Amino acid sequence: MNTKKNLLKNSVKNESDSKIDGIVIEKPTCLKLEKLKEIYKFSMIIRNNLSDDVKITKVEFPKTNSQCRILSVVENFLLKSGEILEVQCECTSMHMGKSQEYFLVLTEKGEVNEWIDILVESNSRQTYGNYQKRNTNYKYQMNGNIVKGERIAAPPRFIAVKCLNYTLPKRLFDVVTKYTNSFLDVALLKEDLSLIKPCLSENLTFNNYLDKFHTLLYLEEIQHVIEMSSYDQDYAVFIPNNEFLMLEIENLSERRPSIIVGDKIIAKDSYGHSTTEWEGFVHKTGAKHVYLKFSPVFHDTYNGEDYQIHVVASRSAIRRLHQAVDLSVKNLGGELLFPSKIKVKEPQVKFSLNGVSKSSNNGCRKEMLKKIMEYNSKSPLEKEEYKEQVLKQSEENMLKLEWYNETLNRYQKEAVKNVLLGETRPMPYIIFGPPGTGKTVTLVECILQILRLIPSSRLLVTAPSNSAADLIALRLIETGVLKPGDLVRYVSFSYVSSVPEALAPFSTTGDLSIEGTNTRAPRILQNGLTLGSTVSVLGRHRITVSTCSSAGALYAMGFPKGHFSHILIDEAGQAMEPEIMIPLVFLDSSTGQAVLAGDPLQLGPVVLSKLSEECGLYESYVERLLNRFPYVRDPIGFPDTGGYDPRFITKLLCNYRSLPSLLKLTSTLFYNDDLIPMLSDEDGGSEAVVLLEKLREILVTDDSIKKLPNIVFHGINGENFQTPDSPSWFNPSEASQVFFYINELYRLGLKAGDIGVISPYVKQVKEIRSLLNEAEFELPRIGSVEEFQGQEFNIVILSTVRSSQEYINSDIKHSLGFVSSPRRLNVALSRAKILLIIVGNPNLLYGDKYWQSVINYVVKEGNFIGCPLIFE
Repeated sequence: MNTKKNLLKNSVKNESDSKIDGIVIEKPTCLKLEKLKEIYKFSMIIRNNLSDDVKITKVEFPKTNSQCRILSVVENFLLKSGEILEVQCECTSMHMGKSQEYFLVLTEKGEVNEWIDILVESNSRQTYGNYQKRNTNYKYQMNGNIVKGERIAAPPRFIAVKCLNYTLPKRLFDVVTKYTNSFLDVALLKEDLSLIKPCLSENLTFNNYLDKFHTLLYLEEIQHVIEMSSYDQDYAVFIPNNEFLMLEIENLSERRPSIIVGDKIIAKDSYGHSTTEWEGFVHKTGAKHVYLKFSPVFHDTYNGEDYQIHVVASRSAIRRLHQAVDLSVKNLGGELLFPSKIKVKEPQVKFSLNGVSKSSNNGCRKEMLKKIMEYNSKSPLEKEEYKEQVLKQSEENMLKLEWYNETLNRYQKEAVKNVLLGETRPMPYIIFGPPGTGKTVTLVECILQILRLIPSSRLLVTAPSNSAADLIALRLIETGVLKPGDLVRYVSFSYVSSVPEALAPFSTTGDLSIEGTNTRAPRILQNGLTLGSTVSVLGRHRITVSTCSSAGALYAMGFPKGHFSHILIDEAGQAMEPEIMIPLVFLDSSTGQAVLAGDPLQLGPVVLSKLSEECGLYESYVERLLNRFPYVRDPIGFPDTGGYDPRFITKLLCNYRSLPSLLKLTSTLFYNDDLIPMLSDEDGGSEAVVLLEKLREILVTDDSIKKLPNIVFHGINGENFQTPDSPSWFNPSEASQVFFYINELYRLGLKAGDIGVISPYVKQVKEIRSLLNEAEFELPRIGSVEEFQGQEFNIVILSTVRSSQEYINSDIKHSLGFVSSPRRLNVALSRAKILLIIVGNPNLLYGDKYWQSVINYVVKEGNFIGCPLIFE
């Protein structure tokens, strides 16, 4: 697999190239098999139509890892004129879908060759129809007499800071919803909307900031309404379950957007016998049920009747985003939203490291030198001695920076030191963390050092998702540095049942009432989680950890701007700009500091509306800053720090996740070849080398090969399909090949936790999962690219699905699949620690410049197998 000869054999074009007129090879029309590892015997006929005899020196299938082999050895055989030679062969199927094998006859007069077609296809495959349009009877608002349901918690009567309603404009709603295709035509819609909102076609500026982001958020909400309408039912039946009524919804846990706690369902009689509409709130969700509470009257009278239901998502989150847009302009202003100047301040903390000062010389040292100069009554010698004495005392009085995590590398330490200095605050400091470089570890050290070196500090630490917020809170607790009461994990009511057990004693919800107006006391649950902490109790903690969205509740509770001295946001590249603004508006622009940690080259925020995405909502605040002075990369001005001004940004470079050959691919494609591998594949006793050695028999056929591949591309020439009930795509041949690999990995001793399976299409995820369930296999992690961001596995199998050029342009247009989607590809390629197996159609993918680099890299390393490559 690893020789140049093998590389050439695997790259031969799909065409017969007989070099001897008169020597003819007769072959089967097509070898048809139904499953992998099936054995099929066949014959190849060599006919000599020449007038002379011909000596056949050798007959072979020369491709590396060929599916075919010669059963009867043929060497130096004299084939007489007019006669035939029947060569017995055997095929063991290795690739699902269409593939070819290369049959070579070597003679004393030259060589003759022929390609054999092989098709491996399950008889159980169905015929799949085209996608059908979805119901587009979208509802702007509910009409009729609505009977209120029972909320999770009664809304407070008096709130310190009320959030405006930000009612969805009906005019925008009507324009968007008239486009009824499953994939709306963004160009036509944009043309219509530009007459109402010209800002959509304009570049973002401080002057149009409010109008543009409010409009983008309204468009996002409209798309959310459209997507949520897929849950609507005409004839639904509720199931009584204690104090709840359950509603069954197929595949609830897999569908996006999800129904979440706090959403509501409006129910009315399916047959129009009553105009009354009943409001039910979602109190909890299961794999395929939602648990609802309506009015007690409805619960008492319901007797299994059919009801028409309509799902209405809670607007709390979207209203907070709108509020953050307004507050960002008011509290942060143009200097922070659109930075263009460098203003250097005194360091916020003076510290020394190993006796060497890391702070500016313009502060206390100047005062000391001034005293020296003023002390002129002493002799020159005495002055010099006094000067040394004062400087020594000054260094001793400085705080010493002692690392909590001694294993930090130089780039991580530089990031922490630059954050502590904060010379360009309040302009956000960016920790640029490519995959596996320890971004969260660095942020944890920043938090602990700020806590120790700046006693007056109060930190708000946020992330876009609960899982990311939980991770950083747990990491902080596990250091053992924090004292009781230092940290609180603020959560919403909808997340209470999902809080990790270890975090529950540190977690709380908030009482949004003005303090003193609520007679209910906070309640502590059995797991230690507190319900209903007041603003005064929450405000005592030094570190508050929450999601970006939940931080909006702190504003409603009355926390003022400046209460938090430091705002730190993890995974900042995955959040929409208004989402980042929710915590950022607490920043005091004269004294505070903001730190954003993330990677703008991986997947950005999840945006439902294609128009909002195209018009700027997909661009994160981090990405926007990195495209502006003074954050923009300047390799000439800052050659020693990766081209970035260290006063504003530190790029982490040491990768602790992937083996060198895996890392080389993503580093070259996306990170200017800057990343440094910290793992080695030379250590024979390392976990990586031992694991690869266990897989030797499925990676190479030549036992003499010492260095095993870390990345394999298995070419599959399959077909992609849709079903009538879904716009998503799947490829049965690829799914079967993935199943084969998982079966082999399990056979060789690997566990489900070692394996991750990624596909860009939900339908392919379901197809692979279905095959594994039928075989009663333990399921590894299987999901879309979005579900894998931030994850890592020893072995990752990637199914690309697409095998038809016809739909590639649609994928590009609608940001699907892997073609023309470098961020999605970056995430997919960077999840594997030891081995990456790509299953896909190389000839289709080769048209994309990023995939071209991937395929060239794999072919050059000799690690391509499967269908022939038909490109140069």
